[in-house]
Amino acid sequence: MRLAEDWIQKLADEKDFAIALGDQYQLHHFSIKIEPGLLLIKAEIVDKPGSVINLACQPIWEPKEQKISLEEVEIKTKSKNLLVKSAGWIASKFMHEKIDKKLEEKVNQLYKTYLDKLLTAPFSIPIKGHGLVTINANSLVIQKMDFIEGGIDVDVEVDGIFNIDLKL
Repeated sequence: MRLAEDWIQKLADEKDFAIALGDQYQLHHFSIKIEPGLLLIKAEIVDKPGSVINLACQPIWEPKEQKISLEEVEIKTKSKNLLVKSAGWIASKFMHEKIDKKLEEKVNQLYKTYLDKLLTAPFSIPIKGHGLVTINANSLVIQKMDFIEGGIDVDVEVDGIFNIDLKL
């Protein structure tokens, strides 16, 4: 199964989550790009127009824990605001782990929310030119994720009831 970058972006936009970076700053309006082996995220700093944080990392899928870990995290801040620039330096030096752990939590929360949605209601997958498969899933286990240009290839194991409606 392939998850397209624009579908992931839409899901993130629907949730419109924010990440608090202490008392003064929050990140929101996340923009997500996927490249081979890389997750690139740009986020605006709330109430600081033109101030953004760019984050590049290597996402690692952990099948036993069913979660994503973010490795090799690089954070860069862009702003014309002197206070934000100094906060960006502080973020890079002292809050690096806090930012990537909070982002990791949000990514995994987004995954868990969508997984719960898939497990509570039937979902359909079209069979190109031939019909539709409707699935009532009891469990979904992601075995592997490969981050490729513009999306994620996912190997998923589904246990449930499959209804196949074929058209001639």
